[in-house]
Amino acid sequence: MLTRVCGCVSQSGKAARYEQATEKYKLFQQKKYDLAIEQYIKTIGYLNPSYVIQNYIQVTQLDNLILYLEKLIRDEKSSAKNKASNTDYNKDYTALLLNCYVKKDKKAEIKEFLTIKNANEQPIFDVDTAIEVCRQQDSTRAHAIALAEKKQRWKLLVQIYIESQKWYKRALNMIRNKINNVREKVDLLQMYGPKLLKECERQRNEQEKAYLTLTALDKTKDSDTVLTTDDIMTACYEIVAAMVWYTAHGNVFQRQQDKHLELRPKQIVRIEDLLQIFVDHHDLMTDFLKRILDEFKGERYKDLERLTQIKLYNRLLECYLVKKQNLEQQVEKHRAINSAYEPSQLALEQLSEVQIAINELVNSTETEKIAAHSLLFL
Repeated sequence: MLTRVCGCVSQSGKAARYEQATEKYKLFQQKKYDLAIEQYIKTIGYLNPSYVIQNYIQVTQLDNLILYLEKLIRDEKSSAKNKASNTDYNKDYTALLLNCYVKKDKKAEIKEFLTIKNANEQPIFDVDTAIEVCRQQDSTRAHAIALAEKKQRWKLLVQIYIESQKWYKRALNMIRNKINNVREKVDLLQMYGPKLLKECERQRNEQEKAYLTLTALDKTKDSDTVLTTDDIMTACYEIVAAMVWYTAHGNVFQRQQDKHLELRPKQIVRIEDLLQIFVDHHDLMTDFLKRILDEFKGERYKDLERLTQIKLYNRLLECYLVKKQNLEQQVEKHRAINSAYEPSQLALEQLSEVQIAINELVNSTETEKIAAHSLLFL
């Protein structure tokens, strides 16, 4: 072990410093951790910090480790000596120091730490790492949110809002209004779409339960918390609309409301990426397809068609047929149990509605856009 200590000492004044380092190691071995750390602090600049850090991590002496890291990070000699790589040198240790603060729940120290800047007026820590560290604890998550807002780390904020805070509506609004890269918008909707839709279902069930039991709903809820499937579909529709105009204008976001958007080279956005969000919600997929096809038809359909590798009218017809089949199967299932079963008025209305939708689609001017083999299923 003493050989290891020797290897951690710089060449300058090696003999004298080797003796000092071994004395400090003896204090550590005797479990005189407070005395040892006072001496180790004096070795900053010639004893490899990782050696000291590793020792104090192994014995979970976080308070002493904090003392050492605070001195290490602020030490002017160390900074001058490592000037060429000062940024990388410090950020490894600042991340560890912040972790220690969070584990010890040192609120005042965390608040001060997040304001420290270097000579270039930049944070001494890696911003993304600091956000990730602070978000782990309820008591420090507000620091993570404030830092993410200040540094405009919108994707991280979306993650915190959904995974940690359960602020679903705020997260969706952030995807719509703060994420400028369209591909990133789609990726976030694909990632969190199922959770957002599940929250819509939970809120709807809560409203229905309150109505049936005559229970008053929480009046403190506002537009910042109430989430609907229409909110999610609108977010998806906005992306389609922006991309249609983008392709129509030579791959440039020219509409005034789209000028803040961007799409990097080789980034591709397809309509089927958005359809994937509704894969477990058949009725919503049908409504979404109908909405974009109603909006972008005729001559405008050509621009919409450039955004997909599937036949959108085929997919809409398939959605109608699947819904009709499911409704008919429900009726047959009841009749298998009770031959005298008669469908409810609601079931009959649903069957009628879907049949009308099918007839309107196949008899419309858009029939030519439906593949012949799909019409064989009618």
